[in-house]
Amino acid sequence: MIRYIVKYIDGSNKVREYKTCANKMLALEAASQLGEQIKPWIDVYDMRKVSTISVYPPKYKMIDIKEFITMGIKTLAGMIESKTGYNPTEVEPGFANDVFEIHPYCDCDGEDPEHEELGCPINFYYQPDDFGVKWYKYVGRSMDPDEIKHEHFTEILEKCMESFGEDK
Repeated sequence: MIRYIVKYIDGSNKVREYKTCANKMLALEAASQLGEQIKPWIDVYDMRKVSTISVYPPKYKMIDIKEFITMGIKTLAGMIESKTGYNPTEVEPGFANDVFEIHPYCDCDGEDPEHEELGCPINFYYQPDDFGVKWYKYVGRSMDPDEIKHEHFTEILEKCMESFGEDK
């Protein structure tokens, strides 16, 4: 059973739930009722797999793409941490499977023997689309992601989550 929960941050910087919906279209409609200035988002919970969480913005741009990518990567990192006991954005060896990789920030400037030839690894890399994101010290800081739309990054997140669910 999947539930779509529309959330927003109130004036005192607390996350609030606005509405729980049975399908994506109802959730998008509810989020649009809150308005663009409130910057709502939608968390998708698959009740059969408690760890499966995805984030959908409404059809129009409500959340800056860098914020959206940051939220998505943090969600993936949280899923990985819940199964492995470490956060791949903070601790090597990071995480890698056939679909995506997450690595912590590296400041070796190529001095690490493994990084001499190719340099430090990209912090988040989605292999099927050759899409990558680098950050400075922590997720979201000084990120300059490739040109990407919210909807496309949502698809990337879903594929990453599906692939991680298969990695036991």
